[in-house]
Amino acid sequence: MLFKKKFITKLACVAIFLTTGIAAVKAQAPQTVQASTTSVAARSLGIDVASYQSADLSAHARSGAKFAVVKVSEGTSYRNPKASGQIASARSQNMIPMGYHFATFSASTSVAKREANYAISSAKAVGLNPGSYLACDYESGDGNNINMGKNPTANAIIAFMKKVKAAGYKPLLYA
Repeated sequence: MLFKKKFITKLACVAIFLTTGIAAVKAQAPQTVQASTTSVAARSLGIDVASYQSADLSAHARSGAKFAVVKVSEGTSYRNPKASGQIASARSQNMIPMGYHFATFSASTSVAKREANYAISSAKAVGLNPGSYLACDYESGDGNNINMGKNPTANAIIAFMKKVKAAGYKPLLYA
């Protein structure tokens, strides 16, 4: 299990570096991550929300959250019914809204591309604008098989992220 966790962590870093053009730098002073029209200092507090949480994110903002990563979709048929409200609430609280898609494509590149298209259309439908971060949440659960080999898995994740980037979003791997 430890080997798999290390692999996924390395895969996440490589995928982010390859798709976003981030370069590794020595940690000296706090770095700033650019997003949409505002920025958040590295190691800032943020939240992850889905349909289980309230659409009102004001308590999180008062607690110091600077961004909200909102679940927008899963697979090719689920869209978070609270995503629009959560994204609007994040904006109204001066938090950076980001989105994520819960992957169910396992190691299938063709399914990953279909899920990316669904994630993109869902992000647009719930008010997450191109230029925003849109992550692939790749983990076990809901039928997603994470044990199908590192090369097929990496290829599927990268196919998803390339579609997201081509649509004008900033891709991330969230695992």
